[in-house]
Amino acid sequence: MKRHEMWRHRYRLARDLDHLAPDELSERLHDCINNLRVRTPRGNIGLRMPTDKLGETWMSLFTEVLEECDLRGYSYPGPITIARFRSAMDHAFDPIPDMDRVLDRYHLGRKPYLLKFGELRWLTEAFELGKFRIASASYYDSDEHNHARRDTELQRFVRTHPRWLAEPSRVPSDKWSSVSSHTDYYLFSLSERYSSRLFGDFSASSCLVVFDPRSFLSRLKRSVSRSLPGWQVQVSRVNYYDPIRIIPEKIVVPTYKPFRHAYQEELRLLCIPPIPTFDLAPFSIEIGPLDDCATLVDLTTHPPPVLPHDPRDDPVQRFGTTQEDPHMLNHLPDAAKVQGIVLDKSATRHEDWYFQVQYTDATERWHEIRIPMLDSLYLLNLLRAAEEEQHLGIWNRS
Repeated sequence: MKRHEMWRHRYRLARDLDHLAPDELSERLHDCINNLRVRTPRGNIGLRMPTDKLGETWMSLFTEVLEECDLRGYSYPGPITIARFRSAMDHAFDPIPDMDRVLDRYHLGRKPYLLKFGELRWLTEAFELGKFRIASASYYDSDEHNHARRDTELQRFVRTHPRWLAEPSRVPSDKWSSVSSHTDYYLFSLSERYSSRLFGDFSASSCLVVFDPRSFLSRLKRSVSRSLPGWQVQVSRVNYYDPIRIIPEKIVVPTYKPFRHAYQEELRLLCIPPIPTFDLAPFSIEIGPLDDCATLVDLTTHPPPVLPHDPRDDPVQRFGTTQEDPHMLNHLPDAAKVQGIVLDKSATRHEDWYFQVQYTDATERWHEIRIPMLDSLYLLNLLRAAEEEQHLGIWNRS
Protein backbone atom coordinates (compact mmCIF):
# COMPACT_ATOMS: atom_id res chain seq x y z
CA MET A 1 0.00 0.00 0.00
CA LYS A 2 1.32 3.44 -0.90
CA ARG A 3 1.80 5.91 1.90
CA HIS A 4 -0.91 8.33 0.78
CA GLU A 5 -3.36 5.41 0.53
CA MET A 6 -2.44 4.33 4.06
CA TRP A 7 -2.95 7.90 5.36
CA ARG A 8 -6.33 8.13 3.65
CA HIS A 9 -7.41 4.72 4.97
CA ARG A 10 -6.30 5.61 8.49
CA TYR A 11 -8.23 8.88 8.35
CA ARG A 12 -11.44 7.19 7.18
CA LEU A 13 -11.27 4.92 10.23
CA ALA A 14 -11.20 7.95 12.58
CA ARG A 15 -12.69 10.80 10.57
CA ASP A 16 -12.46 13.98 12.65
CA LEU A 17 -12.37 16.89 10.19
CA ASP A 18 -16.02 16.52 9.25
CA HIS A 19 -17.05 19.33 11.64
CA LEU A 20 -14.89 21.93 9.86
CA ALA A 21 -16.40 24.51 7.52
CA PRO A 22 -14.98 24.63 3.96
CA ASP A 23 -12.83 27.71 4.68
CA GLU A 24 -11.48 26.00 7.81
CA LEU A 25 -10.38 23.02 5.71
CA SER A 26 -8.54 25.42 3.42
CA GLU A 27 -6.85 27.11 6.38
CA ARG A 28 -5.73 23.76 7.79
CA LEU A 29 -4.25 22.80 4.43
CA HIS A 30 -2.44 26.15 4.37
CA ASP A 31 -0.97 25.47 7.82
CA CYS A 32 0.29 22.06 6.68
CA ILE A 33 1.95 23.51 3.58
CA ASN A 34 3.39 26.33 5.67
CA ASN A 35 5.25 23.72 7.73
CA LEU A 36 6.27 21.75 4.65
CA ARG A 37 7.67 24.77 2.81
CA VAL A 38 11.42 25.27 2.63
CA ARG A 39 13.78 27.50 0.71
CA THR A 40 16.18 25.54 -1.49
CA PRO A 41 19.91 26.33 -1.71
CA ARG A 42 19.22 28.11 -5.00
CA GLY A 43 16.59 30.35 -3.43
CA ASN A 44 13.57 28.53 -4.83
CA ILE A 45 10.49 27.36 -2.98
CA GLY A 46 10.51 23.67 -2.13
CA LEU A 47 8.92 21.12 0.19
CA ARG A 48 10.23 18.86 2.89
CA MET A 49 10.51 15.39 1.44
CA PRO A 50 8.12 12.69 2.75
CA THR A 51 11.20 10.63 3.66
CA ASP A 52 12.00 13.32 6.26
CA LYS A 53 10.20 12.50 9.54
CA LEU A 54 8.78 16.02 9.82
CA GLY A 55 7.93 16.04 6.14
CA GLU A 56 5.94 12.82 6.52
CA THR A 57 4.01 14.25 9.48
CA TRP A 58 2.84 17.34 7.60
CA MET A 59 2.26 15.45 4.37
CA SER A 60 -0.02 12.98 6.16
CA LEU A 61 -2.05 15.84 7.71
CA PHE A 62 -2.19 17.48 4.29
CA THR A 63 -3.52 14.25 2.77
CA GLU A 64 -6.23 13.98 5.45
CA VAL A 65 -7.65 17.34 4.34
CA LEU A 66 -7.73 16.12 0.75
CA GLU A 67 -9.48 12.93 1.84
CA GLU A 68 -12.08 14.92 3.79
CA CYS A 69 -12.74 17.01 0.68
CA ASP A 70 -13.10 13.79 -1.32
CA LEU A 71 -15.51 12.28 1.22
CA ARG A 72 -17.66 15.40 0.94
CA GLY A 73 -17.76 15.05 -2.83
CA TYR A 74 -16.11 18.38 -3.61
CA SER A 75 -14.97 18.84 -7.18
CA TYR A 76 -11.44 20.13 -7.70
CA PRO A 77 -10.22 22.42 -6.18
CA GLY A 78 -13.18 22.47 -3.79
CA PRO A 79 -12.86 25.05 -1.01
CA ILE A 80 -9.07 25.16 -1.18
CA THR A 81 -7.58 28.57 -1.96
CA ILE A 82 -3.98 29.78 -2.04
CA ALA A 83 -4.87 33.43 -1.34
CA ARG A 84 -3.11 33.37 2.05
CA PHE A 85 0.18 32.34 0.47
CA ARG A 86 0.61 35.68 -1.28
CA SER A 87 1.47 37.62 1.88
CA ALA A 88 3.75 34.81 3.02
CA MET A 89 5.82 35.18 -0.16
CA ASP A 90 6.63 38.89 0.28
CA HIS A 91 10.30 38.36 1.16
CA ALA A 92 10.66 34.67 0.36
CA PHE A 93 13.13 35.24 -2.50
CA ASP A 94 15.27 38.03 -0.99
CA PRO A 95 19.03 37.32 -0.82
CA ILE A 96 20.13 35.88 2.52
CA PRO A 97 23.54 35.62 4.25
CA ASP A 98 25.70 32.52 4.07
CA MET A 99 24.59 30.90 7.32
CA ASP A 100 26.04 27.47 6.53
CA ARG A 101 29.57 28.81 6.94
CA VAL A 102 28.74 30.05 10.45
CA LEU A 103 26.95 26.88 11.50
CA ASP A 104 29.92 24.81 10.31
CA ARG A 105 32.47 27.08 12.02
CA TYR A 106 30.89 26.60 15.44
CA HIS A 107 29.87 22.97 14.81
CA LEU A 108 26.25 23.88 15.46
CA GLY A 109 24.87 20.86 13.69
CA ARG A 110 26.06 18.77 16.63
CA LYS A 111 25.24 20.98 19.64
CA PRO A 112 22.45 23.34 20.75
CA TYR A 113 22.31 26.91 19.49
CA LEU A 114 19.83 29.78 19.31
CA LEU A 115 18.90 32.28 16.60
CA LYS A 116 17.40 35.77 16.72
CA PHE A 117 16.34 37.30 13.39
CA GLY A 118 15.84 41.00 12.84
CA GLU A 119 17.02 44.24 11.27
CA LEU A 120 20.76 44.85 11.32
CA ARG A 121 20.57 48.13 13.27
CA TRP A 122 18.78 46.44 16.21
CA LEU A 123 20.85 43.28 16.21
CA THR A 124 24.07 45.31 16.05
CA GLU A 125 23.05 46.92 19.34
CA ALA A 126 22.19 43.49 20.68
CA PHE A 127 25.59 42.06 19.70
CA GLU A 128 27.74 44.99 20.82
CA LEU A 129 25.85 45.91 24.02
CA GLY A 130 23.61 42.95 24.75
CA LYS A 131 20.66 45.33 24.44
CA PHE A 132 17.23 43.77 23.92
CA ARG A 133 13.66 45.02 23.97
CA ILE A 134 11.25 42.84 25.94
CA ALA A 135 7.62 43.14 24.80
CA SER A 136 4.36 41.90 26.26
CA ALA A 137 2.33 39.03 24.89
CA SER A 138 -0.48 41.41 23.92
CA TYR A 139 1.98 43.39 21.76
CA TYR A 140 2.14 40.60 19.19
CA ASP A 141 -1.59 40.68 18.42
CA SER A 142 -1.26 43.62 16.03
CA ASP A 143 -1.67 44.25 12.31
CA GLU A 144 1.81 45.77 12.38
CA HIS A 145 3.28 42.27 12.36
CA ASN A 146 3.50 39.95 9.39
CA HIS A 147 2.19 36.38 9.22
CA ALA A 148 5.22 34.89 11.00
CA ARG A 149 5.27 37.30 13.96
CA ARG A 150 1.60 37.97 14.61
CA ASP A 151 -0.15 35.78 17.14
CA THR A 152 -2.88 35.96 19.77
CA GLU A 153 -0.55 35.25 22.67
CA LEU A 154 -3.24 35.79 25.32
CA GLN A 155 -5.63 33.29 23.75
CA ARG A 156 -5.29 29.87 22.19
CA PHE A 157 -8.04 28.68 19.90
CA VAL A 158 -9.31 25.14 19.43
CA ARG A 159 -11.85 23.43 17.21
CA THR A 160 -11.73 20.11 19.03
CA HIS A 161 -13.83 17.35 17.54
CA PRO A 162 -16.48 16.11 20.00
CA ARG A 163 -15.03 12.59 19.99
CA TRP A 164 -11.83 13.89 21.61
CA LEU A 165 -13.73 15.38 24.55
CA ALA A 166 -14.84 13.65 27.75
CA GLU A 167 -17.91 15.91 27.76
CA PRO A 168 -18.71 16.54 24.08
CA SER A 169 -21.66 18.81 24.82
CA ARG A 170 -19.42 21.26 26.67
CA VAL A 171 -17.73 22.61 23.52
CA PRO A 172 -19.97 23.37 20.53
CA SER A 173 -18.67 21.69 17.40
CA ASP A 174 -19.90 24.44 15.07
CA LYS A 175 -17.48 27.15 16.19
CA TRP A 176 -14.05 27.78 17.62
CA SER A 177 -13.55 28.06 21.36
CA SER A 178 -10.65 29.61 23.20
CA VAL A 179 -8.47 29.19 26.25
CA SER A 180 -7.44 32.56 27.70
CA SER A 181 -4.54 33.63 29.87
CA HIS A 182 -5.55 35.12 33.20
CA THR A 183 -2.82 37.75 32.78
CA ASP A 184 -0.63 39.51 30.28
CA TYR A 185 3.04 38.51 30.42
CA TYR A 186 6.38 39.30 28.80
CA LEU A 187 8.07 37.04 26.29
CA PHE A 188 11.29 36.99 24.30
CA SER A 189 11.46 34.54 21.40
CA LEU A 190 14.33 32.72 19.70
CA SER A 191 14.57 29.78 17.33
CA GLU A 192 16.38 26.53 18.14
CA ARG A 193 16.86 25.39 14.56
CA TYR A 194 17.97 27.15 11.40
CA SER A 195 15.93 27.17 8.22
CA SER A 196 16.89 29.52 5.40
CA ARG A 197 13.24 30.53 4.96
CA LEU A 198 13.28 32.25 8.37
CA PHE A 199 15.05 35.32 6.98
CA GLY A 200 12.16 35.93 4.59
CA ASP A 201 9.47 34.99 7.10
CA PHE A 202 10.71 37.56 9.60
CA SER A 203 11.63 40.15 6.94
CA ALA A 204 15.09 39.98 8.47
CA SER A 205 18.38 41.19 7.02
CA SER A 206 20.53 39.72 9.79
CA CYS A 207 20.68 37.02 12.43
CA LEU A 208 22.24 36.80 15.87
CA VAL A 209 23.68 33.28 16.18
CA VAL A 210 24.08 32.26 19.83
CA PHE A 211 26.64 29.44 19.92
CA ASP A 212 26.71 29.28 23.75
CA PRO A 213 23.00 29.29 24.64
CA ARG A 214 23.52 28.33 28.30
CA SER A 215 25.65 31.40 29.01
CA PHE A 216 23.40 33.68 26.99
CA LEU A 217 20.16 32.54 28.64
CA SER A 218 21.69 32.71 32.12
CA ARG A 219 22.70 36.35 31.61
CA LEU A 220 19.34 37.15 30.04
CA LYS A 221 17.39 35.63 32.93
CA ARG A 222 19.48 37.42 35.57
CA SER A 223 18.98 40.80 33.94
CA VAL A 224 15.23 40.34 33.43
CA SER A 225 14.79 39.08 37.00
CA ARG A 226 16.47 42.22 38.31
CA SER A 227 14.07 44.35 36.25
CA LEU A 228 11.02 42.34 37.36
CA PRO A 229 11.49 41.40 41.04
CA GLY A 230 8.94 38.90 42.28
CA TRP A 231 8.04 37.74 38.76
CA GLN A 232 8.33 34.14 37.56
CA VAL A 233 11.07 34.14 34.90
CA GLN A 234 11.58 30.90 33.00
CA VAL A 235 12.87 29.51 29.71
CA SER A 236 10.55 27.13 27.92
CA ARG A 237 10.22 25.42 24.57
CA VAL A 238 6.95 26.04 22.78
CA ASN A 239 4.59 23.07 22.57
CA TYR A 240 2.83 23.07 19.20
CA TYR A 241 -0.63 21.53 19.28
CA ASP A 242 -3.17 20.41 16.72
CA PRO A 243 -6.23 22.65 17.30
CA ILE A 244 -8.51 19.83 16.12
CA ARG A 245 -7.05 17.10 18.31
CA ILE A 246 -6.27 18.61 21.69
CA ILE A 247 -8.27 18.65 24.89
CA PRO A 248 -8.56 22.35 25.84
CA GLU A 249 -7.68 21.67 29.49
CA LYS A 250 -4.17 20.61 28.44
CA ILE A 251 -3.32 24.04 27.01
CA VAL A 252 -1.02 26.30 29.01
CA VAL A 253 -1.36 29.56 27.09
CA PRO A 254 2.20 30.97 27.44
CA THR A 255 3.87 27.72 26.33
CA TYR A 256 1.35 26.27 23.86
CA LYS A 257 0.77 27.45 20.28
CA PRO A 258 -1.26 26.00 17.39
CA PHE A 259 0.91 24.17 14.90
CA ARG A 260 0.75 26.87 12.20
CA HIS A 261 4.30 28.02 13.06
CA ALA A 262 5.76 24.74 14.25
CA TYR A 263 8.59 25.04 11.71
CA GLN A 264 10.01 27.95 13.77
CA GLU A 265 10.91 25.62 16.68
CA GLU A 266 10.59 28.48 19.13
CA LEU A 267 12.25 28.78 22.54
CA ARG A 268 10.99 31.64 24.68
CA LEU A 269 11.86 33.49 27.84
CA LEU A 270 8.64 33.98 29.80
CA CYS A 271 7.99 36.52 32.54
CA ILE A 272 4.77 35.91 34.48
CA PRO A 273 3.62 38.60 36.98
CA PRO A 274 2.85 37.60 40.58
CA ILE A 275 -0.69 39.00 40.24
CA PRO A 276 -2.82 39.31 37.05
CA THR A 277 -1.69 42.38 35.14
CA PHE A 278 -2.59 43.86 31.75
CA ASP A 279 -1.39 46.72 29.52
CA LEU A 280 2.26 45.94 30.10
CA ALA A 281 4.66 48.44 28.57
CA PRO A 282 7.82 47.17 26.82
CA PHE A 283 11.19 47.65 28.50
CA SER A 284 14.84 47.26 27.53
CA ILE A 285 17.72 45.41 29.18
CA GLU A 286 21.48 45.27 28.60
CA ILE A 287 23.49 42.15 29.39
CA GLY A 288 26.86 43.27 28.00
CA PRO A 289 28.74 42.47 24.75
CA LEU A 290 27.93 39.06 23.31
CA ASP A 291 31.12 38.31 21.37
CA ASP A 292 31.94 35.53 23.87
CA CYS A 293 28.72 33.60 23.22
CA ALA A 294 27.33 34.80 19.87
CA THR A 295 28.15 36.18 16.44
CA LEU A 296 26.28 38.48 14.09
CA VAL A 297 25.52 37.44 10.54
CA ASP A 298 24.40 39.76 7.74
CA LEU A 299 24.79 40.14 3.97
CA THR A 300 27.88 42.33 4.30
CA THR A 301 29.88 40.05 6.57
CA HIS A 302 28.56 36.81 5.12
CA PRO A 303 27.49 37.37 1.49
CA PRO A 304 25.56 34.59 -0.24
CA PRO A 305 27.81 31.93 -1.77
CA VAL A 306 28.29 32.08 -5.53
CA LEU A 307 26.47 29.08 -6.92
CA PRO A 308 27.54 27.45 -10.18
CA HIS A 309 25.32 28.17 -13.16
CA ASP A 310 22.34 25.86 -13.47
CA PRO A 311 20.51 25.85 -16.82
CA ARG A 312 17.27 25.33 -14.92
CA ASP A 313 17.59 28.93 -13.67
CA ASP A 314 17.47 30.25 -17.22
CA PRO A 315 14.21 31.59 -18.68
CA VAL A 316 12.02 28.77 -19.96
CA GLN A 317 12.45 28.35 -23.69
CA ARG A 318 9.52 28.50 -26.08
CA PHE A 319 8.21 25.25 -27.49
CA GLY A 320 6.34 25.35 -30.77
CA THR A 321 5.69 28.37 -32.97
CA THR A 322 5.03 31.80 -31.41
CA GLN A 323 4.18 35.20 -32.81
CA GLU A 324 6.99 37.66 -32.05
CA ASP A 325 5.17 40.86 -33.07
CA PRO A 326 3.12 41.98 -30.01
CA HIS A 327 1.06 44.37 -32.14
CA MET A 328 -0.49 41.41 -33.94
CA LEU A 329 -1.64 39.71 -30.76
CA ASN A 330 -4.86 40.19 -28.83
CA HIS A 331 -3.64 39.71 -25.26
CA LEU A 332 -6.07 38.15 -22.80
CA PRO A 333 -5.98 39.29 -19.14
CA ASP A 334 -3.38 37.41 -17.12
CA ALA A 335 -4.77 34.54 -15.07
CA ALA A 336 -4.50 34.89 -11.28
CA LYS A 337 -6.34 31.65 -10.59
CA VAL A 338 -7.84 28.91 -12.76
CA GLN A 339 -11.31 28.37 -11.31
CA GLY A 340 -12.42 25.29 -13.21
CA ILE A 341 -12.31 23.29 -16.42
CA VAL A 342 -14.98 21.26 -18.25
CA LEU A 343 -14.62 18.94 -21.24
CA ASP A 344 -17.62 19.43 -23.54
CA LYS A 345 -18.31 16.22 -25.50
CA SER A 346 -21.70 17.19 -26.91
CA ALA A 347 -20.41 17.12 -30.51
CA THR A 348 -20.65 13.87 -32.47
CA ARG A 349 -17.04 13.93 -33.64
CA HIS A 350 -14.37 13.92 -30.94
CA GLU A 351 -12.36 16.36 -33.07
CA ASP A 352 -15.06 18.94 -32.22
CA TRP A 353 -14.93 18.41 -28.47
CA TYR A 354 -13.44 21.28 -26.49
CA PHE A 355 -12.24 22.29 -23.04
CA GLN A 356 -14.03 25.20 -21.41
CA VAL A 357 -11.62 26.93 -19.01
CA GLN A 358 -12.72 29.63 -16.58
CA TYR A 359 -10.26 31.80 -14.68
CA THR A 360 -10.12 35.01 -12.67
CA ASP A 361 -7.61 37.81 -13.20
CA ALA A 362 -5.82 39.94 -10.59
CA THR A 363 -8.95 42.04 -10.08
CA GLU A 364 -11.02 38.85 -9.54
CA ARG A 365 -12.94 39.34 -12.79
CA TRP A 366 -13.98 36.07 -14.42
CA HIS A 367 -12.95 35.09 -17.95
CA GLU A 368 -13.61 32.06 -20.12
CA ILE A 369 -11.73 30.52 -23.00
CA ARG A 370 -12.61 27.52 -25.15
CA ILE A 371 -9.81 25.35 -26.48
CA PRO A 372 -10.47 22.49 -28.92
CA MET A 373 -9.58 19.19 -27.36
CA LEU A 374 -6.87 18.35 -29.88
CA ASP A 375 -5.20 21.74 -29.35
CA SER A 376 -5.43 21.16 -25.60
CA LEU A 377 -3.61 17.87 -26.01
CA TYR A 378 -0.98 19.66 -28.09
CA LEU A 379 -0.61 22.23 -25.30
CA LEU A 380 -0.23 19.41 -22.78
CA ASN A 381 2.59 17.93 -24.87
CA LEU A 382 4.32 21.32 -24.99
CA LEU A 383 4.08 21.66 -21.21
CA ARG A 384 5.46 18.17 -20.71
CA ALA A 385 8.34 18.97 -23.05
CA ALA A 386 9.04 22.16 -21.09
CA GLU A 387 8.91 20.25 -17.81
CA GLU A 388 11.33 17.62 -19.03
CA GLU A 389 13.69 20.14 -20.65
CA GLN A 390 13.72 22.54 -17.68
CA HIS A 391 13.34 19.93 -14.91
CA LEU A 392 10.30 21.73 -13.57
CA GLY A 393 7.83 20.65 -10.93
CA ILE A 394 4.78 22.08 -9.16
CA TRP A 395 7.14 22.78 -6.25
CA ASN A 396 10.73 23.07 -7.40
CA ARG A 397 12.43 20.37 -5.33
CA SER A 398 15.97 20.94 -6.59
